[in-house]
Amino acid sequence: MKSDKIIAVRVNKTIYREGDRCVKVFRESFSKSQIFSEALNHVKIEEAGVTVPKIIEVTKTDGRWSIISEYIKGSTLERLMELDPENKTEHLRTLARLQTEIHKKVCPALPSLKEKISRKISMAELYDPRLKNRLYEILDGIPDKNNICHGDFIPSNILVAENEKIYITDWPHAARGDGAADAAETFLRFALTGNKDAAREYLELFCDISGRSEKDVRMWLPLVAAARLANNSAKEREFLLRQVDVVDL
Repeated sequence: MKSDKIIAVRVNKTIYREGDRCVKVFRESFSKSQIFSEALNHVKIEEAGVTVPKIIEVTKTDGRWSIISEYIKGSTLERLMELDPENKTEHLRTLARLQTEIHKKVCPALPSLKEKISRKISMAELYDPRLKNRLYEILDGIPDKNNICHGDFIPSNILVAENEKIYITDWPHAARGDGAADAAETFLRFALTGNKDAAREYLELFCDISGRSEKDVRMWLPLVAAARLANNSAKEREFLLRQVDVVDL
C-alpha cells in the first residue's frame, strides 16, 4: 500500500484508502473468526438502524485478513477536537448525544455485555481472589438491559463526513446491555489518556443528555476496569487497579 493512502495506523491494524473503498488490514495474529465476528457485528448494527460505513467484503490482502467498506470522505471527531480545541465542550456534547441515540436502539442478536464482562474479569489478574468474587456479585446484581453498546465509543471512532452526516465505526466490541456501562468505558478511555478534565465533562454531558445518573455510570467503572485488565497492558495496569480498588470486600 502507498503511504499517502494510509488513513490510520493502530496497534493491530492499518487502514487505508483504495479508490472509493476503505481497507482495514489486520495483523497476522488475528484469526479468521475474529475478523468475521467484527464484520457480522457491523452488519447487525447497520440493520438496527445505526449509520455506519457499509461493508463491501471480507477478504485477504497480502496474506492478511481485511474488512473492506465504503470510503467516507471526512474527519474523525478526534481530529476535529484537535483542530478546534476552543469548542471542546460542543464536540464532547456531540459524542454524548450520539452515544445516547445509539443506546435507544436494540439488537437482540448481539452478545450479552454482562457475559462479556464476566468472562474478561475471569481472565484478569487481581491481587486478591476475594475481589474477583465481589465483582461477580456486583455484576450479577445489576439489572440487565438491551441497549446497543459500542464498547469503544471514543472520538476516533466517530466519522463526520463532508456533508456533516455522522458515521460510527469499529464495532468488534459491540454488545447488548446497559448503556451506562458503555458510558463508563468511554469515561475510562478518556481518563486512561490522562485527559481527566475531558472525562469529567463528558460524564456530566452524558448524564444530562441521557437522563442517567452519575451513580449509574460510576457503578460500572470497577467492572469495566477489571475487564480491561484482561488485555494485560502493563502501561494501564496501575491506573485500572485503582479503579477496581474502590470495591468493598
